[in-house]
Amino acid sequence: MKAFFVYSTHDHETWIVYKDEDAPEAPEEDVSPSGEEAFLMRKEMPSDICSIEFIAANRIVDEPTMMEAYKDRYHLRVSNPDGSFERVSQLCYSWETVVKLGAFFRNTSPKAAGRIWHSKRLGNAILDKEDPYKRLSSDDCSTFEPDP
Repeated sequence: MKAFFVYSTHDHETWIVYKDEDAPEAPEEDVSPSGEEAFLMRKEMPSDICSIEFIAANRIVDEPTMMEAYKDRYHLRVSNPDGSFERVSQLCYSWETVVKLGAFFRNTSPKAAGRIWHSKRLGNAILDKEDPYKRLSSDDCSTFEPDP
């Protein structure tokens, strides 16, 4: 699971590193942007509030010509920090629509996000957790956009 590592200097300069909680500390992590060494570091675990991500749906559909499909279209991804809840929209949406849909998940718990996801009928593009590359077929992105 990822955690926030908050570093501070004697001059009250503070910076944050977000990384796996078990990852070793890199030498540059305890040095501030101004070059001062940290004297204090504390680990803070994220709360179980969902993150919202917009995933560009653009993809190359013909490699020889580099033809792209689904330009300016986005999938909505909602997940929690420990990875026990994750949803990716089956359809892709315009920027305006995906932002409106994402707003429904602001400051939500996984349980609340699941209820909202179901009520909005967003589907789930994660078909097989064992095979993350088996997420979307080329027919999964339509131009249909339900009202948010």
